[in-house]
Amino acid sequence: MLPYLQSVHAKSKWSKIANSPFWKTLTDQANNLSPSIFKSKRTEFLRQSYVTKLQEKHSKLLACCRPELAVDPILRLPMTRIERDRCLRWRFGWLPLGKPQPCPFHPSELFNKRHSIQCLQMHTRLFLPQTIEDPLSFLLNKLPQKTKKIPKLSITAWLIRWPVICSILHEMDYLAHNQLPVSAHNPGNLFVQQLSTNNS
Repeated sequence: MLPYLQSVHAKSKWSKIANSPFWKTLTDQANNLSPSIFKSKRTEFLRQSYVTKLQEKHSKLLACCRPELAVDPILRLPMTRIERDRCLRWRFGWLPLGKPQPCPFHPSELFNKRHSIQCLQMHTRLFLPQTIEDPLSFLLNKLPQKTKKIPKLSITAWLIRWPVICSILHEMDYLAHNQLPVSAHNPGNLFVQQLSTNNS
């Protein structure tokens, strides 16, 4: 790869890599990079980029995400397509329809992220103190990376909380569309089944 990066044409695809911020930090060491050193440098660059992004003006959503370089368990854990979509939407701060609509329960209030936390009584339903600003993000950050070798106490907590999380996101989807929610059918069942199997 080095010969391509060190002798690239301005319009080639290799030039985009050669001119990237990460590669510029490696220019002086390029000829002596082992795979392990490259991986270490890449990890450190990503960490520094994350810290820099957190200090920027519009970093509130990023601050709610996991402070670690790993694939978010939301993308891996067993759940339905709709459940995964709702989790990701909350992660990104997106509500259905994009623009907040009046809340069916409180017509004078727009159903935005802040109002949804109060309207759906998330702290009470998830057994979390009011001091936690975003209870859903707080718990999504606690999701296990793997479902094997989870402590039994943690499994018990997720067996209780995960269906509630999925129910809250289900209700939120309806309310954001200015509709009264109907009961969800077996919310979070796929993840619950796997946890139950691991706990048996």
